[in-house]
Amino acid sequence: MTEKIRRYMHEDGTFKVVLVESTLIGRAAYDRLACSPITLTLLTQAMTGALLLISDLKVETTTQLKFEGDGPMGYLVAEANSLGEVRGTAKDPATAFDPKPDVGLFQQAVGNGLLQVTRRIKGVDDLYNSVVHIEGEVAQTLSRYFLDSQQIPTGIRLGCKLDPEIGVKGAGGLMIQAMPGANENLLFVLENRLMELGDLGELFAAGNGEEAIMDFLFEDMPIKHLADTETRFHCGCSMERMVRVVAALPKDELEDLAKDPAGITINCNFCRTPFQIDRDTLLVLRDEK
Repeated sequence: MTEKIRRYMHEDGTFKVVLVESTLIGRAAYDRLACSPITLTLLTQAMTGALLLISDLKVETTTQLKFEGDGPMGYLVAEANSLGEVRGTAKDPATAFDPKPDVGLFQQAVGNGLLQVTRRIKGVDDLYNSVVHIEGEVAQTLSRYFLDSQQIPTGIRLGCKLDPEIGVKGAGGLMIQAMPGANENLLFVLENRLMELGDLGELFAAGNGEEAIMDFLFEDMPIKHLADTETRFHCGCSMERMVRVVAALPKDELEDLAKDPAGITINCNFCRTPFQIDRDTLLVLRDEK
């Protein structure tokens, strides 16, 4: 089974649609991170959102979303590239609390704060940053980002249904963007249908999520399929990268780390892969300071 970013366009150019199933991506995060159910839900939504944001990029680019607030989770990071690879992490993946039924889960976990969107284009040294206030849940905040930074009216829905044995039973995301000169009456109809659409996690868990979503939203609307990109959970961590991280430490900290004959072990924040850096390497890094 493979999952894809699927792109569609209304035949008269009124709007474009991006649909992503992220069930396997959520399961991969569950396998790699010691996530609480709360973290797994929000992390899967954030990774799905990151895939939606890279869906229209024409050059090889990596986009990182960092939601940071005053809630118990602290921050949540999701990173995707134009190849369809995505990963994510949280300040404390084990964050757990008793959620209040009348307040959104993301609002309770992350709290008030900011979303920073950072884009890195391959072969270009500069980073492109945008910052918006967190507004409601993950989907609402991403919609605000598109409106504030790109002036594009955007409707986004994200869903994740959990399973006690495999982590995620079904997950996915949907993005609809109005195009310049769009038919306002058609957009009004579509907006109402989007509000009435069932939970995306439930729909994808049922096994026919894409078909059910497309049939419900775009009944009697001429939609053409544009392109697909396969997706997967992927972390590009490596020993070389970890050594660069350690090399950035002050000389006195490297001196302390090198006192242990066994060296040190560093776990990747995104996939928890352990990397053993031996004492000789630490001493070389210290001496280079």
